[in-house]
Amino acid sequence: MVINNNALISKIKELARVHNIPEAVVQDVFNSQFQFFREVVGNLNFHDEVSDEEVIATKTNFNYKYLGKFYTHPKRVKKIQEIKIKNNIEDERD
Repeated sequence: MVINNNALISKIKELARVHNIPEAVVQDVFNSQFQFFREVVGNLNFHDEVSDEEVIATKTNFNYKYLGKFYTHPKRVKKIQEIKIKNNIEDERD
């Protein structure tokens, strides 16, 4: 992931300098939290007729300081499934 936020870039440079590690390492640490999120959510396997209880039971919540809480919501899961069906999109995990 390429970081374009000037404040974040300066913070990465500062952390690299303070801890005497390469900027690329600091950037990888920062990006790893989002890679983990994508992997976990990407591995959720909801079938076509998923119930609200099944989505809620996954308890897939991520809290990011300054960004907020990311979670799976039954209405959003159903909306994404409708879009996939409408656009005839195959699940890339198959």
